[in-house]
Order: sequence, then C-alpha cells, then structure tokens
Amino acid sequence: MTILQQPSAHEVAMNMTDFIIDTDSTINFSVKYGSQTILSEDYVPDANWQVRTHKLGKFLAQALWGLWPTSNLFDQTHLKGSFGFYINDVLQCSSDVLFSCRYLKGVTNPVFLTNGNIKITRPGVTEWLTVNAAGVNVTVSGVDEYGGLLTVPMGTVSDVTTFNVSVDRVTTLLGFTPVGEYIIKAGTAEFCYVVDHNHYAEVFQFRYRNVYDAPETVSCVGDVKLKGAEKASTGYLYGVERKFDVRANDEYTANSGVIFLGSEYKYWHDFLNTREAEICIDGEWYPIVVSKQNYEREFRKDRLKAVEFSFRFADPDQNGLI
Repeated sequence: MTILQQPSAHEVAMNMTDFIIDTDSTINFSVKYGSQTILSEDYVPDANWQVRTHKLGKFLAQALWGLWPTSNLFDQTHLKGSFGFYINDVLQCSSDVLFSCRYLKGVTNPVFLTNGNIKITRPGVTEWLTVNAAGVNVTVSGVDEYGGLLTVPMGTVSDVTTFNVSVDRVTTLLGFTPVGEYIIKAGTAEFCYVVDHNHYAEVFQFRYRNVYDAPETVSCVGDVKLKGAEKASTGYLYGVERKFDVRANDEYTANSGVIFLGSEYKYWHDFLNTREAEICIDGEWYPIVVSKQNYEREFRKDRLKAVEFSFRFADPDQNGLI
C-alpha cells in the first residue's frame, strides 16, 4: 500500500486535499475528531488499484461551526478542529481543518477569516474581525488629526479569536478618533478599515456568518421599505365573517446605499448567501431570512451599483419591531 496524496497539516474544509491510496486490497479508512471516531468505512480499490476519498472536507465541515461573540475578545473554539486519519487503524497523518462553506481560490491557511483585506466602516457600527494565528499579538494603528501615528495592542490570539474592531472601540484604545482609516495587524498580515464620516439619517446594521462561519457585519445607509402582509384564517361568528389566528408576514426591502469600493461586493455576497443573518434594532439582534436579492456587480465598468435585497423576520412574532 502506498499513499500517493494526503491532506497537509493545515487545510480549509472545502479546499481540502483528498486521499489517493495505491492498494491491491480492501482497506478501512477512519477519521477521529478528538477521542471520537466520526467516520469508519471500508474501501475497495478501483480498476487502477487506487482508493480515493471524495470531498472529505465537506464532511468534516459538519463537525465545525462559528459562534456569535459575546465579548471584545471571543475564542472561536469550534471553528477549527484537529482531525486524525487512520488506515487499517494506523494513524497516517493529522490535519487542522478550518471551516468553509464553499471553495476559496488560493487559500491555504488564512490569518484573517474574511473575504478581503479592506472594508468601509462607520462610527456606531459594530465590526468583528476573526484572526486565525495562535499566539500572535494583534495591534491597531491610526493617525490622529495632527498626523501622528499611534499603535496600541488589542490582545493575543489563543487559536481562532474574534476581535471587536469597531470604530468606537478603536477610538477608546487609541484615545482619539482615527482620521480616514485604521489598520489591524496580526504578525505580518494587515487589514484596513476606511472610516466613512458622512452623516446619514439612519444606518441599519446586519450581522451574518461569512464563508468561514466567522461573524461579520454590513450596514445599509439607503432606504428600508416595509411591505405589509399577513397570514390568517377566516370563519363566521354570529353570521359575520371574521379573521382568526392573524399573523403578520411583513417583508422589508433594503438598499445598501452608496458603495465606495469594489471589494465591498464580496462582503455583500457573503451576507446575501449566508445561512444565518440578524438585524440590530435598538442594540439587540433579531434573526432574519433574506428572501430576495438584486445583486449585480460589473467587473469591467467603473460603476458601483447599490445592492438591494428583501428580508423578513425569522420569528413572525417579532414583526413590527422596525
């Protein structure tokens, strides 16, 4: 038996390398996560005397998940896991697998679990950035109104850690409101937040779990419209038709408003295709379902169109909160 191909020490789930094993006999292939065996199957070699696993990472991703942060530094203990691969009960290799829900081009062991390296943010908007770099110190750098640059520590990554990198928190750490932008550094990796200081009538915040299942946010500065609807049954009471079991089934249409950077479309694409999304109302988060979207992105023309989408509350009893 010869192993022709196997996963590396660090893998992203949907990009994960499958096993290719050259053998002339049936083998038992098993996977352990911690002390538990989560897969054990017998494989028969094909006509080329080879055994191949197919989309092993998609199966392993089912054992991983992200969590909404509850503090400024929040450890994501289930976003990455160490898996052992056994052939005929003999350990062949181990791999640290990071969750992903779709294939990502050119990604092997990302430091920042997000879909870009620059993002527009606004005062009062919550921002989270998840860092995958055990033991690395994270810092934030900003320039004040006099042109002075200051760098201060934000914390240390345990393994995979979500940091609150909102403008409001960064302002507290730096001691001044950063002008134009601020940069988050983890080792040699950098992520830039550009601050939009324009005043808007209202900013609607949405949070979602991105392609890595890491928490992230987007904000709408455009219109949000309500289209009322209901679900009800009717019947007659004393000869008069009445409604019974009336439940609001309102649908909201939101417009992102101005788009400053082409890279913003990546975050909107993640949001519109997320499995779990919520809206912030008066400081509390409520689950929603994105029901429709009008997502258009032009790659060759320098036109940044606003993103429009519709959503409804996941819990019908929460209708009318906006």
